[in-house]
Amino acid sequence: MKGFLWGVMATIVSAVLVALFVGWTGRVSMRADILPSSFESNLAMRVMDANVERNAPKVTNPVEATAANLVSGASIYRQHCALCHGDPARPISPLAHTLYPPDRQPGGE
Repeated sequence: MKGFLWGVMATIVSAVLVALFVGWTGRVSMRADILPSSFESNLAMRVMDANVERNAPKVTNPVEATAANLVSGASIYRQHCALCHGDPARPISPLAHTLYPPDRQPGGE
């Protein structure tokens, strides 16, 4: 049993050392023009979601959802956000295919 545990520990240490060697010697592509793999995207999103859930302050929205506030918010979105994210008139924004990473579009993922 003792030999088995040493084998498990040696395997884990070896895997960590190989990962560090690969990263430190520049063998991992970090180019911005290559899309991340689905594994990388899923892992990063899960880690980010868990971090936000754990660390975000637990507050309620201080702005009441009145008609005036909604119209004001829509106006701000149209002036400052729609060029990149699109709007109901143009769901796919004029810049949608020029940004990296791509911005989320209304009705998109």
